[in-house]
Amino acid sequence: MVMYAALIAFRRDLHTVVMLLGQLLNEASSIVVKDLVAASKWRHWSVRPPGSDKTDAGMPSSHTQFIFFFCTYSALFVWRRVRIERPQAKPLLCLGLEFFALAVGFSRFHLQYHTAEQCFAGAALGVGCGAAWFATVGQLRPSFAGWEQWGPFRFFHFKDTSHVDFLHRFEKLNAQRLRELTKKCH
Repeated sequence: MVMYAALIAFRRDLHTVVMLLGQLLNEASSIVVKDLVAASKWRHWSVRPPGSDKTDAGMPSSHTQFIFFFCTYSALFVWRRVRIERPQAKPLLCLGLEFFALAVGFSRFHLQYHTAEQCFAGAALGVGCGAAWFATVGQLRPSFAGWEQWGPFRFFHFKDTSHVDFLHRFEKLNAQRLRELTKKCH
């Protein structure tokens, strides 16, 4: 969440705002599912493993769901939307993201915060929510340019960069051009 706050504060990109909204909806779904499972005939699935210092409902693992949402969404974004100079690096980036998610999920089990079933459920929900939100954002993206004109977004200089290929190169070239223009003016 700190990463989202920093990116939104310093980059002011609408896509990051929408990704955070998806992450928050994913978190809300985890809370709803926890409550539903704890109140159902399947409440035995909510019991934390023996030795856990946690007493609240454990099904699904919220941490696992959170990271699987983030990594699934990010991997899909890298795979489908990001343009990089070395496209052969994309599979490695995506695998790295999913490996990171697996490591977090395994740590929740290994540290006895959750059972394997709770971690699997969190992973499945995170993957499902991440993929669904990525598809939703794909439908919303054409309207981002209009969102830039909405009061708060306009006031805080939010922008849509979803149409810019090779964003890092674009920003570097524009920074260099501005530096050259500034030198000429002085």
